[in-house]
Amino acid sequence: GYLPGSHLPPLGVVRIRCSASGMMMGIGFSAGSETASAYRMALFCAAIDKVKFCSLFGLYIKPEDWPSVGISPYAINDRGPGSTAKADSADPAYRPIIKEGTPSYAGKSKASIETTNPKPTKLEGKPYFLETRLSIPQLAVQEITRTIADNHSIDITDRLNNSALTDRVLPTPASLWQYLDRKGRSHAVTMRFEEAVRAYLTPIELTVRDDAVYFKDGRFDSEKLKLSGALQKAHSSGRYPIKGYMLDVCVRHLWVEVGSELVEVDAMLSIRDGYDQLYISVVEIEQMQQLRRDAKLEVKSHRRAAKSEYETMFEKHTGQPFEQAVVKGGRNRRSKAAS
Repeated sequence: GYLPGSHLPPLGVVRIRCSASGMMMGIGFSAGSETASAYRMALFCAAIDKVKFCSLFGLYIKPEDWPSVGISPYAINDRGPGSTAKADSADPAYRPIIKEGTPSYAGKSKASIETTNPKPTKLEGKPYFLETRLSIPQLAVQEITRTIADNHSIDITDRLNNSALTDRVLPTPASLWQYLDRKGRSHAVTMRFEEAVRAYLTPIELTVRDDAVYFKDGRFDSEKLKLSGALQKAHSSGRYPIKGYMLDVCVRHLWVEVGSELVEVDAMLSIRDGYDQLYISVVEIEQMQQLRRDAKLEVKSHRRAAKSEYETMFEKHTGQPFEQAVVKGGRNRRSKAAS
């Protein structure tokens, strides 16, 4: 954590797996407990091109690294937040046609996904926890990389039919997905990126000022936003609220509703600096807000002490009070020859 003696909440991870190929189609995150927004983020990831999804976290991959695009119309959820309506698409057109749940207290009922989850080694003895210096977005990148690696390394030999074996398909999820996709054997429902943002990402309210849009203490801007006329409206009539969308665990980019158009805006720095620090989660932004408030309180007392110190230094040097000008009536005589 950024506050003294604090820890940021742990990162919850949700993964969606194709029941035919074994491909990890989507991944979502939540800070702290498992939330419905993590399930929606996983669906958002599954729905869009993975090159675009990874770029939102500053990770750049090739299309063949993660080739799946689209969501399934048939879903099997666990009994967490994924079984609630809050985890479904905000757009009724993209809600699952058939939604199946697993029995209570029966983790083995969804073994196809549970067996692929990372298995930490449990140490005997007193309780312990793991601490990392990675930020929440960096942890998300770690899990995205792990998922891509799983798609190219998990052994799915038992899933290959005779035709796939004779066609020499490599028994990995990524290879089988591409093989079946080339044959047209896919139920994946595709959508435009803007539709996926509106359907799955967390809605928020931003404030438009004449220089940028603001979310909490963060400033966001882009060339497309400047051309949209939203900032000129704030310059003429004052700041106003506007609807937007965000990825909870990484607010490097936001999406703003300007009329009927969805505009992507980027986080901005106050002065020129390293852009890596802009990859930050909402939880971290809130801690940064607290640090900024603490700094403002600190500088108030510091300001008085600093002025007193340097005014005293001036008085010792000149023998005169720092503020010693007096008010005189009339006009000054700077223009007179006597002056």
